Amino acid sequence: MQPSSKILNIIFSAFTFTFFIFGVNQNLKASRKETGFPLITNYKTGNYNAHPQNWGIIQDDRGLMYFANGDGVLVYDGKTWELIELKNKEATRALAKDADGIIYTAGSNEIGYLQPNKYGKPEYISLIDSLGFKDIGVVRSIIIIDKNIYFRSSEYLIRLNQNGFRYWKAKSTYSISFSYDKDLFIQDEEHGL
Repeated sequence: MQPSSKILNIIFSAFTFTFFIFGVNQNLKASRKETGFPLITNYKTGNYNAHPQNWGIIQDDRGLMYFANGDGVLVYDGKTWELIELKNKEATRALAKDADGIIYTAGSNEIGYLQPNKYGKPEYISLIDSLGFKDIGVVRSIIIIDKNIYFRSSEYLIRLNQNGFRYWKAKSTYSISFSYDKDLFIQDEEHGL
């Protein structure tokens, strides 16, 4: 007795379906090893031996990573961590990079930038003495528009450019700042934008 062609079609279809599913499943397992999973490494404070809180991150033109950290600026080259302390040894709250690759940073009553020393290691250069006063508060934001570097604390908006410093005192408290299409917007909590 010969099986009917209908039964043979069903068996062939089931057999083909099983191999198809098995093959797709194996391909998915194999590809999962190479793609689809982000390459993430988590670092604990013991890895970099500094404060556990980080507020900002930026990459320089050489590929070094900079972190605004509670103890200063952390620099990571892919293997080793280095801590650069601000002049007043306070936390760093903000980082920004200009078109020339200069990284600016700021914290509590401190503003400045990082530059490589004669050995190529980044070091902090303070600009606070050039400002003319030191009680600026905690700088929480740095925004760069063209050749203007804006440092914002709750009390002041400070602009640095080729002409030097200019600053504006908040009527109440500056809380948010951002740029859009080369314009700077800043919110005074009692007076709006």
